[in-house]
Amino acid sequence: MAHFNGDVWTETEVGDDIFGIWGSEADDVWAVGINATFYSPDDVGTQSPIANHFDGATWTASDLAGGTGAGRFVRVWSGVPDDVWAVGWWGMIQRFDGSTWSKVDAHELYEDSFLTGVWDNGDGAVFVAGSREPCVSDLESRCGGVIRYDGNTWTEVFGASGEREMSYGIRGAGSALFAPSKHGQIYRFDGSTWSVDSIATDIPLYGVWARTSDDVFVVGDKGTVAHYDGVAWTVTQLDEPVCLIDVWGTESATGQDGGTNDVYAVGGIATGNSEVAPVVLHFDGWAWAVVHGG
Repeated sequence: MAHFNGDVWTETEVGDDIFGIWGSEADDVWAVGINATFYSPDDVGTQSPIANHFDGATWTASDLAGGTGAGRFVRVWSGVPDDVWAVGWWGMIQRFDGSTWSKVDAHELYEDSFLTGVWDNGDGAVFVAGSREPCVSDLESRCGGVIRYDGNTWTEVFGASGEREMSYGIRGAGSALFAPSKHGQIYRFDGSTWSVDSIATDIPLYGVWARTSDDVFVVGDKGTVAHYDGVAWTVTQLDEPVCLIDVWGTESATGQDGGTNDVYAVGGIATGNSEVAPVVLHFDGWAWAVVHGG
């Protein structure tokens, strides 16, 4: 795991395979994934989800709710220290209340699906994105969808159909929501209506971050970076042969034009020997550049 303190990057070995990370403060960071000690790629039954917490000095493994079963967490969200959500494969959802993790049953259409994104809009509603039934017969036929939790009940607020593939994450700004998907589409909610924006044909889009509803970044495979200004998407293909899986920015850092000038994207670059080198890129308002790894 890599950490940037504003001056230098440092790497820490945490002993697990990490797929999602979130921090509300420098001393309140969560990382989720699978326990690498017992994991075998050839046996999905060996997958055991983990959630590790960083208090500013030390990483500590959390005791998850019992009966979790095989699977993995892939995304985590925490608006405040006593309300943390983690989602993952096979409809896995757990919630941390500041002291204990507990299981949360998914919507019936998503209870055996891949859940790949979670976001809390700040008014008590939690949104989860992923794949939905009945479009989950195989890995190549998964319809994207978004469900909303009001504290008691899940409601599906968006369900794709046909060739529209599974969502890979979700992020909001105000009442707007953005969920990137497998085949270059973004499921977008403007506060009243859902739309499907096709921006990068047949290129998986994995990560999304929104400073405001008119300043949104989406990243994906083949060095794909897309920016939404509230009217249209602008798509850029980076020179580096990188697969970008997530993106994040500093909400208060804006340039003279009002756009974000401090955004980070993470992913991997193929080394040519069937291995992937982790990489971090930074956007300064003008251009993207590798700042760590690669």
